[in-house]
Amino acid sequence: MSIKIIRTVELLAVISTVALVIGIWFSSSTAKSGESVVTAENQIYLEGVTFSQTMDGGDFAVVTAELAYLSRNQDLAVLEKTTLRIEGDGTLFTAKADKGQYFFEKYLSSSGRIEGVYNDLTYSTGDNGSFTYDFAEGGGVLKENVTVRQQAYLITANTVYFDYAENSILFDGAVSLSVKGKTP
Repeated sequence: MSIKIIRTVELLAVISTVALVIGIWFSSSTAKSGESVVTAENQIYLEGVTFSQTMDGGDFAVVTAELAYLSRNQDLAVLEKTTLRIEGDGTLFTAKADKGQYFFEKYLSSSGRIEGVYNDLTYSTGDNGSFTYDFAEGGGVLKENVTVRQQAYLITANTVYFDYAENSILFDGAVSLSVKGKTP
């Protein structure tokens, strides 16, 4: 008789736990620090998120965000305070932005002030910058008042195309080059 009671209690505990998880999953509320909850139908709020993937050629890409809203229906994460970091074979690329949208393993689209590093270059945009990185193509486009620095060189342009796969950069639109503070 005591074995039946224990099994019944265990079964009730399992059912209660499952009901609690399902209740949290389908409810709508505000998240507390470090927790994840559903904020709207088919959307989950998370703090301190990391997405990672291995790219063609074995390079490794990591997308992090302080806050993320994940959509279960669209393979999409809407990000706040996001960073893209790609490393491999002696090459480093980073891009930090105020906001972003990460379409899982396809591309990252960021906006706001964008700053980063591409090997020995540093770059930044104005407050209304935009950056899109296509993981399949291995390249990105940085727009809006872009400034690139490398040692004594300062290059400004409207748009900069990064080709991570080919390790190259193309500047477009109102391109200006300054060397040690002087424009040639």
